[in-house]
Amino acid sequence: MSGGHFSIVGIFSSPELAQTAAEILGDKLKAIAQWHRDHPEESKKIFDEWTGLEPIITPIEEKLKLDYGVEWDLPVLIRDEFELSTYNHFLFLRNTWSTRTVAYPLDRFIERLGGTALVQGSYIYLQVDGELKITIQCTAPNEQVVQEVVTGFGGNVVFGKTITIDVEEIHDGQSVKHFGQRIPEIMDYIKKAGCYDIHVTSNQLRNYYIDWDK
Repeated sequence: MSGGHFSIVGIFSSPELAQTAAEILGDKLKAIAQWHRDHPEESKKIFDEWTGLEPIITPIEEKLKLDYGVEWDLPVLIRDEFELSTYNHFLFLRNTWSTRTVAYPLDRFIERLGGTALVQGSYIYLQVDGELKITIQCTAPNEQVVQEVVTGFGGNVVFGKTITIDVEEIHDGQSVKHFGQRIPEIMDYIKKAGCYDIHVTSNQLRNYYIDWDK
């Protein structure tokens, strides 16, 4: 079976909450990974039963399910193969290895930690059933900055010196420039260039797959 790839963007009400959530999430992911290393036979059974009618989750995940009151019915199998970072109000999580894990239930856990979780990639299924569109809008201080942003980041002039930038992950062969890289890069640039009235909006799309032969 092919693996799932996903990125989760968590948006929090403050940078402090984003950082705290990232620390908690990172600790839990490391604990789950350690459990799999310590219990190879049980771990293999969890991997084998992922697509079964009754998926198995680790005792650590069972405890998280109870402690946080979060819906957690599928196992997290990314082990140590993930990238986790924060930037201002944002938390970024992506799996770096193609595996059977999808964004669920990690997106639900991030929301329990106080954020809004948005998903690009494998959300519930192993196909790309989550599409995330993030738009950054700002007003440039002069026409030179307008042109720099339009040329450098594919921005669009809305009117006057107001620009919108549609932020998407960039896949180039075997490499990917994900949201955790793209958003800080763009935000740092436009702030340094003197842009103001900066707003970030998002749009979560879901693709549903139905097997009409069943």
